[in-house]
Amino acid sequence: MSDISMENIVLPPDRELSIALESYLLPDPERQITQFSGVDSLLSAANKAENEGDVSKALTDYEYAARIEIYQQNKDSAKKCLILAERVTKTDEDRAIHKTLLDNMDEIMRLSKEYYASRRNPTAEEKEEAKDAKKEGDDRIIANNLAVEEPPAPGYPDETVLPFP
Repeated sequence: MSDISMENIVLPPDRELSIALESYLLPDPERQITQFSGVDSLLSAANKAENEGDVSKALTDYEYAARIEIYQQNKDSAKKCLILAERVTKTDEDRAIHKTLLDNMDEIMRLSKEYYASRRNPTAEEKEEAKDAKKEGDDRIIANNLAVEEPPAPGYPDETVLPFP
């Protein structure tokens, strides 16, 4: 699997959706987008590889383009990239992941947005708000891992769900 930590989002109970989502989240999106020179570059390289019969490279590039589009919340472009990937997909496992993503794109967008928001560095203002909330006795978990630096008390009704039961 990937090195994605999904501890900060509530995952769907559907195992296939969880697997597909985990497969399409980028661990370091800004670096990876720069490394691949963006979606247009990936699509161009994928198209060239496909025309040259290198379906493995084409699949990889189409899928990375889809990952970037999911990160950037471009639902229609992500779908397009997945449909292009389907043209060169050889395995049933890849087809199942693509189908799951395509069939659940609204949920994928929602969950990926939640995941990436939980990973971004909080602003100074957000950190200050979290400190104020803590001082005021607000025990709620505040978005983006800001709330409490120490773990919640045992028995705290935490909504966090691990990727796989």
